[in-house]
Amino acid sequence: GKLHCAPAADCTLPAIDWYDKTSPNYWVNIGGLQLNAWETMQENIIMSYGSFFSVVRARDRLGAIGYAWSLGPLVTHLQNDTKIDAKLADAVLIPALYSADSNIILNTLDGMSSEQLDPKDELHVAMRMIDAFDNVVMFADVKDDTLLKFGTVVEKFVEGGGGIVVLEGANSTFHGTLDKVERIINNGETTPGSTGVSPSSAQGALRGLRSLAGTFHQSGTKKGNFQDPVERKSTADRFAATACQLSWLATMRTKPGEAHQYNSVKSGKGMRQGVARENPVGVDGGKCFWNSGLCVSDSSVDTNESFVHSRRLYHYPDHKEAGPYTNTIGVIQTEWLNTNIYYWADDRQFTVRPDNYVKDTDIRICASGNSRARLRPGSPPIALSMEVPPWPINPPPANYDYWEP
Repeated sequence: GKLHCAPAADCTLPAIDWYDKTSPNYWVNIGGLQLNAWETMQENIIMSYGSFFSVVRARDRLGAIGYAWSLGPLVTHLQNDTKIDAKLADAVLIPALYSADSNIILNTLDGMSSEQLDPKDELHVAMRMIDAFDNVVMFADVKDDTLLKFGTVVEKFVEGGGGIVVLEGANSTFHGTLDKVERIINNGETTPGSTGVSPSSAQGALRGLRSLAGTFHQSGTKKGNFQDPVERKSTADRFAATACQLSWLATMRTKPGEAHQYNSVKSGKGMRQGVARENPVGVDGGKCFWNSGLCVSDSSVDTNESFVHSRRLYHYPDHKEAGPYTNTIGVIQTEWLNTNIYYWADDRQFTVRPDNYVKDTDIRICASGNSRARLRPGSPPIALSMEVPPWPINPPPANYDYWEP
């Protein structure tokens, strides 16, 4: 087949926003995939199914950017209802892996994720694809383009079925995929000389994490998976820790006085993160972030941990985030929207609904030694506002102790 425009006057490039991640026309939000990152284009490219506009952008040494575009290509599914078996997977993956180029590997994985896997070989093929993700994790520099692309390809891999071939146990493709997302985000924070990533890049990574968290939530609440309490708690903790680390990675690039939000939400379900950085004087007089989603009262935050009984304001202290802006205060929050990863936390006295919204918040001093801000004893509480689901129509069972509005 071929692409054509009727009438020909309509065959123009649609509006694309290259910078504003909140715009509906942001290039990632309209299905764009970056084939290469400001480098020489590879000769052989494997792309996912679809009809495309191709856009080439060029940047000179002074930072000026121009672009040219053309209609196409049209990428079809494998012919004759062909499915990817072990032989075909090896034929396309091995050359990509030999290239040792993260763009080529991720382009290949993106193309494979839009095709059906042969049922007799689906576990083998999914594992090979996870091994390819592992190659990217091991060898790629975790920069903006790499992390954004990695997250969007993971999203397609999970939603295409490869990441959920086996949900639990030793051969779990679900846990294998989550492991790669954890590791590439950890690499981005712990690599010597790392300066973090942009919020736009973090949004791409969040797409992959959201697809996995959504699978965990849906499978646990609707399909009866993840019933082992140890594995269930461990998985929820992994999601919370990885989301926290991702937001701190974006905070490393955030300048004092800046605050950003980004999200990955589908059909009202997903995740939203906020990252901000302030000088201590900017917080000491009271400060609200993200349209009052989090407000710190004046003189509430103890920046030198001088009070023995002060309360900590962080929940995953092992992260080593510092970045170039030392002696500043970093503030992050992660919201789980209609995707309660703690859906299982029910003690038969209080109702924990599967669609409860959850918000995690961290406040830290960004300095050498990873000092942490604390809440002064007797100070006004930090105010949080959060989106909540509709109030339940049906009351909980009689043996529950619940609050009524």
